[in-house]
Amino acid sequence: MLGNNHNNPLLPAGFVLMVICPFVFFTKAGRRLMSLTKPTSRMWMFWGILLGGLAATICFLAGYLLFGYSADNWFVTVKTYYATSATGMPDLPFWALFLVFTIPALLFSPFGEEFFFRGFSQTTLEQRFAPNHAMLIVALAFGAIHLFHHGIAQQNGEFQVHFVSGSIWFGLIFGTSILFEICRRRAGSIWAAVVCHMSFNLFMNLFIFTFLSNART
Repeated sequence: MLGNNHNNPLLPAGFVLMVICPFVFFTKAGRRLMSLTKPTSRMWMFWGILLGGLAATICFLAGYLLFGYSADNWFVTVKTYYATSATGMPDLPFWALFLVFTIPALLFSPFGEEFFFRGFSQTTLEQRFAPNHAMLIVALAFGAIHLFHHGIAQQNGEFQVHFVSGSIWFGLIFGTSILFEICRRRAGSIWAAVVCHMSFNLFMNLFIFTFLSNART
């Protein structure tokens, strides 16, 4: 996230490594503990979709109402990253550009991050801590890693910190992490966390490509 466009392939590669962690380090029984199973409540698969969209909507409204189109709006930061990544691409129609960034966002991070954070990390920490304590630790790590989406940046070789907006973004992602874990528990399956995460990313990109389309990059 802090490098140049040449490093972009490392992101999907990292998500692939996250996905395979439970298959490398866990036995079949361990993968059952992380709820890599069929959902016991299909209704919570549906709720996962609704709640993921709601969480993205709250993040959008908070950023827009507090910071408008400024660089302190976390979704504007993601949009700027998209625009930088699109440099050198042929001119694409709006819908094609939306798909270019949305399809990977629905495939890589929801599977990679959920298998690693809600699956591998949550299950490992539960061997030492109570489940709710483990959930909070995972949420802290999840929020911290997303500071590289907004909060910590590098420009002209120097690190920049958006302390206020970055702290708010951290809090929003911390809460979103807990939401993903609730979906996993309620559905009895990590797939509910995956679909909730997919819904979050879908709505995030919808807001970025529509309401924030005029934001300065």
